[in-house]
Amino acid sequence: MIPELFSLAGIGLLSSLGLGIASKRLAVEVDPRLEKILEALPGANCGACGYAGCNAFAKAVLEETAPLNGCVAGGEETTNKVAAVLGKSVEKGERAIAVVACSGTRTQARLRFLYQGIDDCRAAVNVGGGDKACPYGCLGLGSCQKVCPFGAITIEDNLASIDPEKCVGCGLCVDECPRDVIHLVPADAAVQVLCSSHETGRNVRSFCHVGCIGCGACERVCPFNAVTVSDNLAEINLEKCVACGLCIEVCPQNTIQDFIGVPQKAFIDSAACVSCGRCKTVCPFNAITGDKQSPYTVLADKCRGCGLCVRQCKVDAVTLREVF
Repeated sequence: MIPELFSLAGIGLLSSLGLGIASKRLAVEVDPRLEKILEALPGANCGACGYAGCNAFAKAVLEETAPLNGCVAGGEETTNKVAAVLGKSVEKGERAIAVVACSGTRTQARLRFLYQGIDDCRAAVNVGGGDKACPYGCLGLGSCQKVCPFGAITIEDNLASIDPEKCVGCGLCVDECPRDVIHLVPADAAVQVLCSSHETGRNVRSFCHVGCIGCGACERVCPFNAVTVSDNLAEINLEKCVACGLCIEVCPQNTIQDFIGVPQKAFIDSAACVSCGRCKTVCPFNAITGDKQSPYTVLADKCRGCGLCVRQCKVDAVTLREVF
């Protein structure tokens, strides 16, 4: 009996030694930077980066198959932390947010029928194309809200609303919307056309009180050529737009809105002004008065805060200030 016990003990000892040696020889080395990258990530596992989760993204970053700024949920702060772990630098990116290009609430947009199915926009589209008469309108059943991991989307009066402070620009809601009414825009883009319809003005008026009718009033009034009407829908060139607000004022449907809403006015420092007249020459609103014998001044009631005078001034005498 005793010899058998010694034999079993010997076999166990040899097996444990063999397993220990094998574990060391066959062990897969883990890059110590992986854990540090995971600590830098927000841990939302939202998938907005295009990978299954934070762990998969972190591995892809180490393998250099994913960009350092690929974590849209973490934003610039996370990007800088990840770059620091890898000893790399990264250029500052422009923050983007999602915007619902539709204002058709239940009270503003006509319904074709009463939808009584499940609360899912894709399901509703399969039932006669959805209940809203506008074929481009937000259905307001919350599919975008369900996929948003940051609680940035709410549904009010059959219309999706996105909180710009909570939105990280991940684009999950953009991909989920079956009507393609959600778009990513730069976070500092103040003026937006809140409509996606390409129907004629006559048709739009028949089913929505706030839809773009393609009248072209916004295009005609813009002094910066930032607005064009294409296929019955106004579009704003964000690179040209200076948020002067003229298009907002002339829109008969209230389709164009200012998302930032903090007005700015130009101010001229009389002590620094050299009376060259450049600011007055470029002002499209005739908001600057004066002559070359004295410092120029800004007529606040006419100034639109476009900033052309600021860029034109060679002595930095003109600045934009927020007006509350």
